Amino acid sequence: MPVNQTITAVVSQMLHHTICCIQNGIDAQETFWHIRCQEKQIPIFNKKVGIMTVDAQFLSPESLRCVGIDESVPHVVYGLENSGLFVKETDPDKRRVALENILVPAAEAMIRENPDVAAIVYECTLLAPTSAAVQKATGLPVFDVITLIKWAFSAVVQKKYDGYV
Repeated sequence: MPVNQTITAVVSQMLHHTICCIQNGIDAQETFWHIRCQEKQIPIFNKKVGIMTVDAQFLSPESLRCVGIDESVPHVVYGLENSGLFVKETDPDKRRVALENILVPAAEAMIRENPDVAAIVYECTLLAPTSAAVQKATGLPVFDVITLIKWAFSAVVQKKYDGYV
């Protein structure tokens, strides 16, 4: 069987199972993966990133370069400076809901303005409580400070794996 047919068969088989995301390198099969994953609404982690921040003026190209983001990394910075983000509510649940009412429409607007965004990164710790609501509304992965902490923790407290990975 030719390689392309083999890959097509394997990918089709994989997509019938529970897959929540694909980390795909840039290669000849990228277009195929993209089309098949779009059909199933599976995120691919090598597309444009939408960086949501409290104030876009503080994320200059120079500051982004300091953390490894330059022109070679597809991204858009989306500032929330005019959104009324600083909610004065002290009850945690009411505060989360108030923030969600600001962040969900902002994330949806960012996606409308930048339809090639495939993941959202929150630059500010203040935004983390809204991640689930934004993910549900946009269908995109949302990376926040909690994601970062879990990632770092998993690197220093490894689990033993059995079977297939």
